[in-house]
Amino acid sequence: DRTRWSERIAEIGPGEALKELRLAYNDVDDFRIQHTSVHVFGELLYDRFGLQGLEFCNDSFNSGCYHAFLGKAIAKEKTRVFSQIAHLCGSGKRTQTNCFHGVGHGLVAYFGYEENDLLPALTECDLLSPSQANSCQQGTFMEYNFRLLQHGPNIFLGEIRPLKDDPQKPCSALPEKFRASCYYSQPNWWKNVFHRDFKKIGTFCAELNEPEKTQCFLGTGKDIAWLFPKNVTHAKNICDTMPGHDDMLTCRSGAALAILTRTGDEALAQSMCSGLGLRDQEICLARFELARKQ
Repeated sequence: DRTRWSERIAEIGPGEALKELRLAYNDVDDFRIQHTSVHVFGELLYDRFGLQGLEFCNDSFNSGCYHAFLGKAIAKEKTRVFSQIAHLCGSGKRTQTNCFHGVGHGLVAYFGYEENDLLPALTECDLLSPSQANSCQQGTFMEYNFRLLQHGPNIFLGEIRPLKDDPQKPCSALPEKFRASCYYSQPNWWKNVFHRDFKKIGTFCAELNEPEKTQCFLGTGKDIAWLFPKNVTHAKNICDTMPGHDDMLTCRSGAALAILTRTGDEALAQSMCSGLGLRDQEICLARFELARKQ
């Protein structure tokens, strides 16, 4: 596929080639294959156009084009990338969010994958763009946990960070300003190392204080719904196993946000809050609305 899309970029241009790629993979069931396809495309853009190629990335298949493009660009020319980051990531909120998420991936690939490499990457997120620091941090934690760029654009070659001792790390060891963002990402790692035992994940989240606890249950809901965003009943059933009633509501809100992100279907997303009492439904929807604004 690398050869195929390199040729299509040359023949019909990067914009049309990316549209063609999206159509080619749109009906593939395995999201990882879709995401890898745009990782490959992002690297091809950088190889062919340098930094200017970033303008052709979009949010297809969870914005993998930004991840791979910026990962490679930061590894090759960190100082130049950072001096142009505001220009490169544009002005639209959605574009900026996806772009800075990709920057977070690139920062970890640049600084390294050890625990003591994480804080310099997170600090750089703050320095680059205070308004987009959270997006950058989310990319940083994802790359730290799954090492998607360590072996090139094929995410199937990524390595899940092994569990060494405390399952709350690295979040529990970070400065307070980074913990809430870390705990939003942590359930995705727990899901893999504890083999989708969401009841266990719920107990980990329940140990936390606010605001980390809320972010942890939002992240849990997101990870429950992410791979199967149209199976609302499945997501509800798992969220309903969370330790406390309020935890269940927050989990449902996080799942609703994931459904909206993956499908764009507002009604389907809001249906995560159905089947509850009126007051609980209002709380669930309010948390969903708050989460989507963050």
